[in-house]
Amino acid sequence: MKKVTLKLILLLMPVVILYAFPFVILFQSGELLSVGDVIDRQMNERRPVIYGASYSTRTFQVQFKLQQVIRRAPSVLVIGASRVLQFRSAFFKNPSSFYNQGWGITGVEDIQTLLEAIPKEKSPRILILGLEEFYFNPNYVKSGNFSLVEDGSGANVVASQWWVVLRDYFKHEFSLAQLFRKDTSGISYIGMHAIVSHEGYRKDGSYCYDKVVRTNGRDIQFKSTLDEMANEGPTFERGSHVSPTVLAALDRLLQLCQQRNIHVVAFLPPYPHLIYSKLSSMRDKYGYMFEIASRCAPLFRKYGGSFYDFSDLLSVGASDHELVDGMHGSEKAYLRLFLLMQAQDPLLHAVAADEDYLNRRLNGAVGPYVVFGDDE
Repeated sequence: MKKVTLKLILLLMPVVILYAFPFVILFQSGELLSVGDVIDRQMNERRPVIYGASYSTRTFQVQFKLQQVIRRAPSVLVIGASRVLQFRSAFFKNPSSFYNQGWGITGVEDIQTLLEAIPKEKSPRILILGLEEFYFNPNYVKSGNFSLVEDGSGANVVASQWWVVLRDYFKHEFSLAQLFRKDTSGISYIGMHAIVSHEGYRKDGSYCYDKVVRTNGRDIQFKSTLDEMANEGPTFERGSHVSPTVLAALDRLLQLCQQRNIHVVAFLPPYPHLIYSKLSSMRDKYGYMFEIASRCAPLFRKYGGSFYDFSDLLSVGASDHELVDGMHGSEKAYLRLFLLMQAQDPLLHAVAADEDYLNRRLNGAVGPYVVFGDDE
């Protein structure tokens, strides 16, 4: 019997070792923490906590943001894809009243799904809505389904990602030294991406692009964006006219907001002036983009909301240097954008931080990217 047991142990040992190493990596990096554990740490630790996972599922990250909203019940909420992630709590009189739910939204229908998942009594008073231009393209095909089903338990992560962890380790995507070093920055990092790149979600839901700031941009001269345009990638497919189906979905969304007494402030996120000018020169291919504002503005007036077309970064008074890449504006660019919106929308103005203060911080910012610190 002992011999059989020994043989069984020897037989299983390679399998145990194979899983044990990824498990230790995932555990040490914080990738196995539950949604609630991550939220607790962000809300309760004295020092800033940056969360950036490499191996959790997409729905885990959607749930992370949704559960933050439900627990915090912010009176001012930002919803959108990754191009809204530069709105900061420091933009507002009461920073704790704000949360940035940005990321994961793939279409207007997703926004309604998300809002309906928030209990009515926890609805925000003001919703800042980033509407990606390509949502309105009748030829746009979503890259994946938006789901609120949380399937990112620790066991699932280990079972599905162990080989990815091994691959990344042997490709030198991370090192044990990075994982086990004692951090002296005064910031706590959860998740492999945050540990390696010092990038991820702050307590207010905004995104810290630390590596981009340190390396002065991640898309030099917007090459990857221009390549995607040339190849007519998912966000740059051709389209002549705005999709009536999407306009109908937007109308339903605004009806829901009206029923919940939510004031909506919506905008089209900015492209670099270089990219916008190129798009403008190809209106025969991208005609729908230049119809969005005229088709959407009446809808927002109908429901008492505000709508702004900031597709061209130049329209907010920023230069192309104030972008993280060819799609994402910097915090500095978004503060300019926010100042324009709050100056024209009385309800947003009422909750915004003092305009003179925001302008002083904007003018005193060092470099083209960051205005406020991670602890603000």
